[in-house]
Amino acid sequence: MPWGRFSRRRERAAHRTGLGNRRPCLEGRALCHRYQEHRPAEPRDGAAGARGIECAARSYDDGILIRSAGDTLMISPPLIITEEQIEAIFAAIRRALNAIA
Repeated sequence: MPWGRFSRRRERAAHRTGLGNRRPCLEGRALCHRYQEHRPAEPRDGAAGARGIECAARSYDDGILIRSAGDTLMISPPLIITEEQIEAIFAAIRRALNAIA
C-alpha cells in the first residue's frame, strides 16, 4: 500500500493542511489558515472553497489531477504509485499552494 509512503509527505505538509481524513485509496487534506494553526481557512472574498478549487486547477495545469471539496484537497492515487509519482503530486500541490498563498 502506498499509504506508508504518503506519511512523510503528510508530515511535511502539516504547516499548510489540517487534520487529514484517510480512507483506502483516498487522502483528504483541509487547507488551513496559518502555519501550524490547524483551523480551517476563512473563505477568500466570501467565496467558500475558492482556495481548494484554485489549488486543484493549478495542480491540473501542472499535470496532477486532484479534486477539491470546498477547501479540502482530495488525492486518490493508484495502488501501484511510485515514490517519484508521490513526490510529483506533492511538489505540484506545494507549487499551487505557494502560488495562491
